[in-house]
Amino acid sequence: MWKELEEVARKVAGKRVLLQVPEGLKTEVERMVEVLERHGAEVFVDVDPTYGACDVRMNEARSVGADVIVHVGHAPMLDLSNVYYVEWRKEANIPKILEVISSLAEQKKVCFATTVNFRWTVDEVRKIPNVVVGKGSWRIRYPGVVLGCDTTSCNVEADVNVFLGDGHFHPMAIWVNTRRPTYVVTPQGDMVEVNYERVLRRRLALIGALEGKRVGIIVSSKVGQNRRDLALYLARLARERGYTPHLYVSDYIDPLYLLGLPDDFYVYTGCPRVPIDDAERYEKPLLTPEEFLYKLGLLKDLYIGWTTAAQLRGTGESDR
Repeated sequence: MWKELEEVARKVAGKRVLLQVPEGLKTEVERMVEVLERHGAEVFVDVDPTYGACDVRMNEARSVGADVIVHVGHAPMLDLSNVYYVEWRKEANIPKILEVISSLAEQKKVCFATTVNFRWTVDEVRKIPNVVVGKGSWRIRYPGVVLGCDTTSCNVEADVNVFLGDGHFHPMAIWVNTRRPTYVVTPQGDMVEVNYERVLRRRLALIGALEGKRVGIIVSSKVGQNRRDLALYLARLARERGYTPHLYVSDYIDPLYLLGLPDDFYVYTGCPRVPIDDAERYEKPLLTPEEFLYKLGLLKDLYIGWTTAAQLRGTGESDR
């Protein structure tokens, strides 16, 4: 929102700023820069893709001597003193959305979830009888909000899920993790039921067909995606089960980066969207940590989440 950006601009007045903007908002970059410069800031725009609140470009900020980072489009996740998050509200047809959800809630208990861009709708939707809104883990700032890697706000008793937003990954994660009927409501108020059984079967088939014992375990150097301890723990589990693990690190993962490496398959400990959304781009299988744990027999059910080494050390299995 422009009001929030103005407030941040006053706080960073006279400083050198690294501005991070997601792809969908780059058409507004010029105006954002003007707002910051009006208050005396010197602005560098990071043109790399920004994949979420977890993707804060610390190295780029250091490389240009930036005093602060202004990160647009996501809710605060990381407690970093020199990072200012500016959320970006997307508009939606709230009367139509309330109408279609109310109709469904007359027959079913509804778990409502959305992304931070539509969090302003949560207070209105939760007033509907038979609608519940959950509170997620520490990674999720607001009730009813989900991330691609964290749907814990849907860990509530309900008959069906309703997700408000664009894209397919968030509702897919909700469906996989809850195994409840799931509906997607578009910002325009159109509602459709979705089912990701085919995607789940495809991932299970991929895991079942894995051959070879050389596994490359990749750590993301992004500050909010770095699960180094998990990678080390997975490597230990792999060795104990006869695998030969190799540890890698990369800020951005691409199939070209893996060419020539000796591994039979890979485990990516960064964003889980990469192995699932980009699966067809990779010549060799690329798994999420949860999929590798499932392959090792340490998970009974496959899910999309944010497993940590601490969870594994504490229980022997991953927590949702």
